[in-house]
Amino acid sequence: MRHHATTARILSLCLALALLIGCVLISFPASASSLDDWQQKYEDLEEKNKELQQKIEANKNNSSKQQEYIADLNEQINVLQQKVDLCAKQLSDLDAQLAQMNAEYDEKYELFKQRVRANYMTPKQSMLNILLTSGSISEFLSSSEYFLRITRSDKELIDSLTEQLKQIEASKESLEATRDQLASEQETLNTKKAESQNIIAQLSASNDQLTQEKQQIAREMAAAAAEIQRLINESQSNGDYVGGGMRWPVPGYGNISSYYGEVRNINGVRDVHTGIDIPAPTGTPMVAANSGVVKYVRYYNSGYGYYLLIDHGGGNYTLYGHCSKILVTAGQTVQKGDTIALVGATGRVTGPHLHFEVYENKVRTNPLNFVKYS
Repeated sequence: MRHHATTARILSLCLALALLIGCVLISFPASASSLDDWQQKYEDLEEKNKELQQKIEANKNNSSKQQEYIADLNEQINVLQQKVDLCAKQLSDLDAQLAQMNAEYDEKYELFKQRVRANYMTPKQSMLNILLTSGSISEFLSSSEYFLRITRSDKELIDSLTEQLKQIEASKESLEATRDQLASEQETLNTKKAESQNIIAQLSASNDQLTQEKQQIAREMAAAAAEIQRLINESQSNGDYVGGGMRWPVPGYGNISSYYGEVRNINGVRDVHTGIDIPAPTGTPMVAANSGVVKYVRYYNSGYGYYLLIDHGGGNYTLYGHCSKILVTAGQTVQKGDTIALVGATGRVTGPHLHFEVYENKVRTNPLNFVKYS
């Protein structure tokens, strides 16, 4: 009898579990495809973020590309925001899934406990009736085996549900860590952006100052040229032109770095060149292109620096600018080929050279119409 009672109790428990099977079979809202889609989107954004970081690193120390640097920073911040939003959406979905799974798990587990409790409260006679309803011992044993398989299946299903709950929790923790990391990165980028905008503000202020300096340079250069023209216009040339051809003013140096009439950009200032520039080391002797009288020796802190003007008669003059040292004085008579000064870099220059001008009938003209290097 004890054996039959135990068997009947097992049979009743199996029957309770069988009733539970239909309730436990649930469809989980999370799917492999949705997680794969999320992962792919996240990886695409991460790849774009790396590309932008490379551009940022290439431009951050280049003052001429500060605007591009800020644009890339803004785009990178937007990409990171998309990553944060993507993680937030996935976290929200996982939270919903977790809440649903927890509710279903609690519901099914409570039902399971009720069924087990009911088994022990069922009158033994009822369990005996269940046994007696079997047509044969073979039928009873078959039913018992079936119910035992159901019991194992149900336990596996509950174990599976528990495992999925753990996986969801692990995924949630991982994504939360990612979200925190992205928030930190975004804060860093916002700091970079503020720093870069500060650089732009400083550059803007510097550009304003540079513009003012360029305007001042332009005024000084124009004033220097006007001053020389005024001196020539007001001067009385000494008799007729001395005649003969002019000689090259810097012996041994025939290169010309800037030609007469050439439109140049000096420190951002547009300039139409009024003579020819002959580069040579500082201290190189320069000679009088023709005989004449030293008309003026001047120093101009911008423009021509130290310069001298020689009157060759008949309204013809030659000018020698940017000298490091002048070896003659105003009123002194010089002969063609006499050393009159040394090459330098005074005034507004980018390197040592002689700035050489020729005036014919008091009008500035192309020096190469009068001199040739040989």
